[in-house]
Amino acid sequence: MVQAVGQAAHRDDGRLSLLISTAGGWLLALVWMVALTPSIFASLSASGNDDAMRLVQVRDLLQGQPWFDLTQHRLGPAEGTPMHWSRLVDLPIAVLILLFRPLVGAAAAEAVAATLWPLLLIGPLVLGLAASARALGQRGADFAAALLAAGLAFTSFKFQPGALDHHNLQLVLLASSLAGVVLSRRRPGFGLLAGASLAASLATGIEMLVQSAAIAAGMACLWAWEGAAARRATLAFAAALALALPLLFLATAPAEAWSFAFCDALTLPLLLPATLGAAGLWLVAATLSARPRRLRLLGLAALAALVGATALAASPACLADPFAGIDPRLMQHWIAQVNEARPIGTVLSDNPIAHLGSYAVPLLGLGAAVVFALRAAPADRGLWVLLAVLLLLCAALAAYQVRTRAALEVVAILPLACLIAQPYARWRQTRARRDGLAALTLLLLSLPMAWTLVLGSLFKGVEPRSSGTAAGLVHCLAPAYFAPLAALPPGRVAASSNLGAHILRFTDHRVLAAPYHRNQAGLLTQLEIALAPPPEAEDRLRAAAVDYLAFCLADPEYAGAGAPETRFFFALQAGGDFVFLEPMETPPDSPLRLFRLRAP
Repeated sequence: MVQAVGQAAHRDDGRLSLLISTAGGWLLALVWMVALTPSIFASLSASGNDDAMRLVQVRDLLQGQPWFDLTQHRLGPAEGTPMHWSRLVDLPIAVLILLFRPLVGAAAAEAVAATLWPLLLIGPLVLGLAASARALGQRGADFAAALLAAGLAFTSFKFQPGALDHHNLQLVLLASSLAGVVLSRRRPGFGLLAGASLAASLATGIEMLVQSAAIAAGMACLWAWEGAAARRATLAFAAALALALPLLFLATAPAEAWSFAFCDALTLPLLLPATLGAAGLWLVAATLSARPRRLRLLGLAALAALVGATALAASPACLADPFAGIDPRLMQHWIAQVNEARPIGTVLSDNPIAHLGSYAVPLLGLGAAVVFALRAAPADRGLWVLLAVLLLLCAALAAYQVRTRAALEVVAILPLACLIAQPYARWRQTRARRDGLAALTLLLLSLPMAWTLVLGSLFKGVEPRSSGTAAGLVHCLAPAYFAPLAALPPGRVAASSNLGAHILRFTDHRVLAAPYHRNQAGLLTQLEIALAPPPEAEDRLRAAAVDYLAFCLADPEYAGAGAPETRFFFALQAGGDFVFLEPMETPPDSPLRLFRLRAP
C-alpha cells in the first residue's frame, strides 16, 4: 500500500513538473518575443511568401472555394496553379478568423488569427519535448527542454506572429512523434501518438518525409531487436499510422493527388508504400514478436524490400533528384537565390555569427546522444541509438539545405536537456557551486542565441555578406505601397516571384509568378520578360496578357543575370522610359515601382 501511494505521488509530481515546465516555456517564449522583437506584433505585413500565400488560400476557402480544390486560380499564366499545401493547416486558421470576424471585422480577424496560430503552437511544442526529456532523463530534464524549446520558438522565426506556413506545425508534430516513441517504452499506448503524429505530418507536407521515415524505421528496428517487449507499442504505432494516413488522404487530398504525377505532397506514390509499410509492420509485430530475433530481422527485411519495390513501381520519378524537373534557368535565377535551399557552407560563409550556433548546438546534442547510447542500460540503449542516428541524418540534411535545420534543432533538444539535467540534479542535492555553474554553462551552450550574442560582441563591426532574396525586400511589403495597385481594375501583374504572393494578398489581381515549383510556366514567362532585351519586352508582356507591371528597387532576384545593360528589368531599375508603359503614382517613400501597359 505504501509503495502504491508513493508511486501515485511520484506520478502526480511528474505531471505537475511537466505542467509547470510547459507553461513556463510557453510564457518565456512569449516574453522574449514581446521584449526583444515587439515590432512583429505591430505589423504582419513583413510575413514571408509562404505566409502570405497561406493567408490567400485560407481567404479563398472562406469565400467559397471547394475544400478539395487547392488551385490558386490567380497564379500563373492560364487557368491557375494547383498548390501542394494541405487543408489541415488552412482549417484552424480559418476557424480563428471566423471566430474573431464578428468581433473585430474581417481585416483585424486575419491579423488576430495570424498572431494567435503560431503562438498557440508553442505550447504543444514545449509539451512534447519536455515530456520526452523527462522520460529520457532525470529530474530537471523537462525544465531544461522547456527552456531550450522556448529559445527555439523565438529564434527560428517559425512561431512568431504572421508565421502561417506549415513548417511550425510540422515541427510540433515532429516533437509529438518523438514524445510518442519515447513514452511508449513505458506506456505502449503512446505508440498511437507517434503513429498519428507521423501521419499528420505527412498529410501536412513532405518536408519531414525523411525524418518521419527514420522514426518509423527506428520503431521497426527496436521491435525487431527486442521482440515481445516492444510488441504492444509497435502494434499501436503501426495501427495508428496505417489507419490515419489513408483517412487523412481521403479527408484532404485534391483531385490531382489521386494521380501519380506529383511527388511533392501526400499523393498516391507516397500513400501506397507508406500505408503498406505501416500495415506490414503491424502484421509482422503481431505474428513474429515471440519468435527468435533472427526471424524477426528477416521478416522486417522482407517488408522493407516489399515497400521499396512498391515505391519504385508507384513512381520511379519520386525517387530521383527533387530538382531534376526544374528548368535550368529557374535553378539559376530562382532556386539558387533562395536562402532556405542553400547548403551549410554558403550560409556560414555569408554570416557565421548568425548561423554558427544553430549548427554547433545540434552537434553538441549529437555528441551527447552518442555518449548516452554508450552508457545507457540495455533496456534504454536502443532508444538512444535511434535518437543519435536521427540526429546524424538531420545533420546531413541540414548541411545540404538550411531549410531542414529547424528539425535538427528540435531533435537535439532531447539529449541536450538530459545533459543539462545531470549537473542540475547534483546541484539540487548538494548545492555545490561547481554543479550549478556546470548546469548553467551547458544551458548557455545549448542556446543558439547565446552563441550569436557572444560572437556578435567578439566580432563587432564585421558586416555579413548579403545572401539570398530576403535582404532588403521586406521594405517593399508595406500594405500602403500596394494600395495604388489594389485600386485598379483586376488584371494580370508581371512582377518578380518575390512579390507575387504579396500582390495576391493585398490586391485582387492575378500574377504570373510566385515562388512555387508547380508554376514553372508562370515563373519562366516572368523570367523571360525581366531578362529580355528592352526592344522585345513589350511583345513578351502583351503575349502574356499582362496589364500591370510591378517591381521592388531592393529585389535581388535577377542579380545573377549577366549583361544587365541588355536586360529589361535593369533598364527599368535605372529609370528607363518606355512608351508602352505608363508610370503610376506611388507614395513618396515607396520602393515599389508600378506601371500600367498602355493600349497598343
